[in-house]
Amino acid sequence: MKPFIMEKLIKNMALKGKTEDALKMTENLIEKDKGGWYFVRLKAEVLREAEKYTDAADAYLESIERIKKSKTLEEDQQKGFIRRMRYSLSGVYVDAKQIDKGAEQLQTLLKDDPDNPTYLNDLGFIWADHDMKIEESEKMIRKALEKDREQRKKIEDLPKEDDVDNAAYLDSLGWVLYKKKDYKEAKKYLLEAAKPKEGHHIEIYDHLADVHMALGEKAEALKVWKDALKLEISGKRELERKKAVEKKIADAEKK
Repeated sequence: MKPFIMEKLIKNMALKGKTEDALKMTENLIEKDKGGWYFVRLKAEVLREAEKYTDAADAYLESIERIKKSKTLEEDQQKGFIRRMRYSLSGVYVDAKQIDKGAEQLQTLLKDDPDNPTYLNDLGFIWADHDMKIEESEKMIRKALEKDREQRKKIEDLPKEDDVDNAAYLDSLGWVLYKKKDYKEAKKYLLEAAKPKEGHHIEIYDHLADVHMALGEKAEALKVWKDALKLEISGKRELERKKAVEKKIADAEKK
């Protein structure tokens, strides 16, 4: 159990910005693992937290190659772990502003699992957020919502309160409609996205406020942005979003 206790310690160190110490401990685990993939994946996570995206991507690619060569994993296990690595790798490429590479990883995942709502939503959102393939993005996000609904129908005795559309997918649809300048329709989906607890997220609130502003609803936009600042914030990406929201509030109040 010692290596896995050390893994928790390493992750904690990485979150505190002690990257070099975390990497030294991780390299030690990789060396002792003799060609294993698990701690190479941990190295990738540490590098991503440190915003060393190129190195993080290389580590994820290495972990994929090691999984492929593993003699202890069954074929299904190999495929499952590779999917997880590719999904994380797509996020690293997006963080590094290498959108085409991030999209490529999701497209690879969709070839094997074309009805996966998460992959469909993420690819659609990434493209829409970067003003790419808007029409195709909308189709993918709508398909993600459809497939998610189909999956919920298969769950026996699903509580009524849990039989609701995924807030992240609703946010994606609202955002692609915003990009299409269909603001009234975008507002409908973003209001739905922000209702459940899962939708109490600064990015969703920010999208909704942007739609309010586009519709000339300044007071509503300011209220949503200010409410967004009251939400629990974690991680560098959300902190960057918080700064952007603060600037939007300041700019709107000057007008």
